[in-house]
Amino acid sequence: MKFTLTKDAIQQAMQKLRPVLNAKGTIPILSGIKVEALEDCIVLTASNASESIIHRILPNGETTMIDTAGAAVLTKEAFEVTSKLSGEITFELIEKNLQVTQGKKTSLSFTTMAAEDYPKIGANPKSAPIVLTGQKFSELISRTVFAVAKTETRPVLTGVNLQVGETLQAISTDSHRLAKVTIPLEEKLEEVSVTIPGKMLDHALKAFDLSKDILLSIDTSQIAMANGNTIYYSRLLEGNYPETQRLIPTTFDGELTVDAKEFTESLQLLSTLSSEGVIKLEVDGLFVKLDSKNETAKGHRELSFIEYTGEAGFTVSFSSGFLLEALKRIDSDAIKLNFCGAQRPFTVEGINEKTKQVQLILPVRTY
Repeated sequence: MKFTLTKDAIQQAMQKLRPVLNAKGTIPILSGIKVEALEDCIVLTASNASESIIHRILPNGETTMIDTAGAAVLTKEAFEVTSKLSGEITFELIEKNLQVTQGKKTSLSFTTMAAEDYPKIGANPKSAPIVLTGQKFSELISRTVFAVAKTETRPVLTGVNLQVGETLQAISTDSHRLAKVTIPLEEKLEEVSVTIPGKMLDHALKAFDLSKDILLSIDTSQIAMANGNTIYYSRLLEGNYPETQRLIPTTFDGELTVDAKEFTESLQLLSTLSSEGVIKLEVDGLFVKLDSKNETAKGHRELSFIEYTGEAGFTVSFSSGFLLEALKRIDSDAIKLNFCGAQRPFTVEGINEKTKQVQLILPVRTY
């Protein structure tokens, strides 16, 4: 095996592979990167047993060239060190050692592992792939993945539930908040409901080229996401995802519309004065009043609302952090908060948003 790459090609590949490289895993070979030099491309594979990434580098006849086909598992160190070199870098497998050279003055040597010992990576999708533009994929994932549970108390809640059918829906909840995005499909697909680990989706969102389409292929136990020359594979989370539809209210006692920028800035200011991030909201006939306090300070701000339908004097308390994170996912100059009472979940939505989404927050009980 012998091929030549540039520093840029190595760095780009490592950026995509690094999230799953597992130096402290129970399977030693997974601490490395499987490299296959084929006639038409160089294939790099990294895995942590539950999540895998395959990235192809295509030869261009000049700076990226394949001289001899072959395969081996290289150490992560081999790529990390060589990415610090410059110019054209040549990799050559001599017996069981990898020789890396750059020009005539630099020569490095690394041990390798046998490619045939590397676990097989792949999937057998049950149906045709779902094709999304990079923008639609970003809207679907970025507006839901932030709300997954951060602890393993209920493992299924650490993922985003994907529901395929007449539409494509992504739903996430950590039991204190919920995010749901619905994207129309050109044609109805076979109904499928799977839960994808949030970490995998976060990795994919950061690594994918969102100017290109993303293909989603769902298997019985894993999902594949293809984008350009990169494919992500991930195991699906086991267990039944909670029935969340009943948590989302459809009728409301009060609806409050405010300027998004002014409301967000007010929350950011007052959240710094709350010992637990809790802010109390009250609506009277003229203003929205926001209050927060801690042991040594308290804050108050009033702002005008655009529109309010409901009882004057309505109050509700909530986590400012949860609401601020939800507001980041709303692309609108004005937002509407829909209330069903001081102790029931309320929803947040943008005015005239193109993407159909629901951001739901559970109130905080205060005494």
